[in-house]
Amino acid sequence: MNFYSYVEDINSQYDPYGWNNVSTGTGKYHVTYRGTKGGKPYTGYASAPSSANLTPDEIISRRYNGNFDDFGGTAPTSVNDEVLSGKDGKNTARGLEQHYYEEDVNKFGKDNVANKQNPVGKNYKKKGKYEKAKNNYLKGCN
Repeated sequence: MNFYSYVEDINSQYDPYGWNNVSTGTGKYHVTYRGTKGGKPYTGYASAPSSANLTPDEIISRRYNGNFDDFGGTAPTSVNDEVLSGKDGKNTARGLEQHYYEEDVNKFGKDNVANKQNPVGKNYKKKGKYEKAKNNYLKGCN
């Protein structure tokens, strides 16, 4: 255990003026990632304050506090090369998370996917926004 590690500025965790709305994704960087958990494919989403200026890999590492034991010691990889920022970035990242989860379920079956639940359920109110953002993102990748 290292007691001499860098301590993050605790003031960055508070948002007294509501400028970094967690529910909308404003003021955040977002990534979608894939890995193998318990021998099964896993798709996830992570975010970090944009003020931290982290890369996708650093955001994923932050999400798991640098401990990838659940993934057999191998860090999951980001599906996007760059961070996605703000509201649109969150919508895109969550849409990609659902997309790759469904891809894995179709390919391997629900019991052979490590996600315990559907990331964006069919009745989730923002599902349409997420899907539209994902489609726009994937169009630009072709």
